[in-house]
Amino acid sequence: MMQTDSMTQEVWGRPPPADWAAPRVPPAHAPLNPPRANMPRQSENLPKDPRMWSREHVVMWLRHMASRHQMQINAPHLRFPMNGKALCLMNVDMFLQRVPVGGKTLYKDFQLRLSRAMYLQAQTASKC
Repeated sequence: MMQTDSMTQEVWGRPPPADWAAPRVPPAHAPLNPPRANMPRQSENLPKDPRMWSREHVVMWLRHMASRHQMQINAPHLRFPMNGKALCLMNVDMFLQRVPVGGKTLYKDFQLRLSRAMYLQAQTASKC
């Protein structure tokens, strides 16, 4: 270790920083993707039940997913010119035809939202 430090000093003409050998690891309590304070979460504006989504809601969801997962979805209103009920009829291959890179992610997220909405609907129906 001492030889590496002196070698670095010889090459660069200055001693290495004190934390040079220390790994750069975030603290255990730090969130992996901290929320941006000044940016409202687009998914909060969507109805909880995707079957109730309008065309505008679908585009809002697509933009949210694109920013969240660093996907490229060019002209989402042209790729998905439909409401939430129409999205329910799509299978994973249909998502992949519209968005080859990221279609599976979109499909999984949509199916999770749909399952959650149907579960909540069943829970409220069983209470009546």
